[in-house]
Amino acid sequence: MLKAELIDEVQKEEYKAICKKMLPNLWKDLYQELNLIILEKNEEAIERIKNTNGARFYIGGILCNLVKSTTSPFYKTYRNTHELTDEVYDVG
Repeated sequence: MLKAELIDEVQKEEYKAICKKMLPNLWKDLYQELNLIILEKNEEAIERIKNTNGARFYIGGILCNLVKSTTSPFYKTYRNTHELTDEVYDVG
């Protein structure tokens, strides 16, 4: 899998919909942060994703980490100023 293929995968509407369900008020910022993370990945990391056929799970994991982490740049930039509830998000 090339970086361009992973970037194309992230551009699918399903990931925008997942971001909207996870953080309705911050979904655009969440989606942009996801894109930034993918763009920063090196080819070796992308090759590991390809070898496991796990692009969807990898992207889902990134999103979950962004939403739940209290140490990520996303939290420090966006969530820290927006109080979130302890809801369980059903993205399925």
